[in-house]
Amino acid sequence: PALSDAVLTNWLINAHPNLYLYECLRQAAIWTKDDRGVERYANLLQGYWTSLKANDVNRRFGGSALFIRAA
Repeated sequence: PALSDAVLTNWLINAHPNLYLYECLRQAAIWTKDDRGVERYANLLQGYWTSLKANDVNRRFGGSALFIRAA
């Protein structure tokens, strides 16, 4: 759910506040025309997102490789 005056939190911000933090910092760097900051926070955001996806795949599939069995 979207954040608003009535809804101050949601499951995503509770579970992964760094996603919000890095994107807010990236947006602030864009607004202040801080190219190095934009790159730094974009890299942090991408690294966090990549780690999150890898952990999700590992949680759902146990980290094992998927393969097709011949009948």
